[in-house]
Amino acid sequence: MIDYFRVKQGIGSRSDRGAGRRGESALTSDAFAWLQRDVLAVRVETLDSCIGMSPPSTFDRLYGGQLVAQSLLAAAGTVDDDRAVNSAHTYFCRVGDPERPVVYRIHRVLNARRFSTRVVEAIQGDRVLATCTVSFHVPSGGLEFPCLPAHAPEPEGIPTRQDQIASAFSGRVPSNAGQNWPIDIRYIDQVPWSPVLPRAATNRLWVRADGRLSDEPLLHQGALAFASDLTMFEPIMYAHDISWERLIQGDGHWGASIDHAIWFHRPFRADGWLLHEHDLSAASSGRYFTTGRYFGQEGQLVATVAQEIVIIGADPVRPDDPHSTEGCVR
Repeated sequence: MIDYFRVKQGIGSRSDRGAGRRGESALTSDAFAWLQRDVLAVRVETLDSCIGMSPPSTFDRLYGGQLVAQSLLAAAGTVDDDRAVNSAHTYFCRVGDPERPVVYRIHRVLNARRFSTRVVEAIQGDRVLATCTVSFHVPSGGLEFPCLPAHAPEPEGIPTRQDQIASAFSGRVPSNAGQNWPIDIRYIDQVPWSPVLPRAATNRLWVRADGRLSDEPLLHQGALAFASDLTMFEPIMYAHDISWERLIQGDGHWGASIDHAIWFHRPFRADGWLLHEHDLSAASSGRYFTTGRYFGQEGQLVATVAQEIVIIGADPVRPDDPHSTEGCVR
């Protein structure tokens, strides 16, 4: 089982296929390569533990979406092949060091006729960074309910997030912007760094992995789990006088995800366009709750995501050193 997921995936960037589309660059291809090599691959160490590596550092701490994706992959290696992931609920406990590997310890909580449950602890040294409960289901027939999105403009006519950031900041891209990113994101209604505040606390964006994934459904779920954490905080800023640039750099405000949940409703391809709608659903006591929906190319709802985020005001007590043995984000 060593490198089981790495063997099944196959690597190929869009530039390898000669896609030649707007906004593509060597950086994008490199980022997609590390998504597959470092994120969508876990190494099995024992029957119930895996090791996940980190990609080249994009942020000043371990990215939460990486913990979600790798927990999901680690858990999947302990269930039968007839079971697909239907949800993953992650609680973020401490800041992680992006320079160190993460050990994923798997607890086999349930093996039933149609469902399996795993609890995964993401650990660095003696510190638990996150716990993730992953549910698996044997697909079966049942009722269907259509949930269709509003009409959206085609993604090909919208600049990439990478191009928009480069244009907006004229070569002085702020730290933690996630510029070299393996997910192609194209904002439809508004961009989070717009100086116009406040705005409607909702947005739509097109997303897809910036390269070709294999046909293994688990990898597409892992890629979307990875992508789903990046933009969920943005609706908070739209409704409040909070600067995107200052927030991501911890200047005046500091934010962190408390927990993250994703539900997979039906099969999809993460390397094809997904329409993402997200909004701010509640705000109270310094906690902000955002929700989002992902629609596939046929217009069907394929996944739902929810996240609770804490934002602290000026001069917060924060873990500046990711190597610190303290640093609980709550």
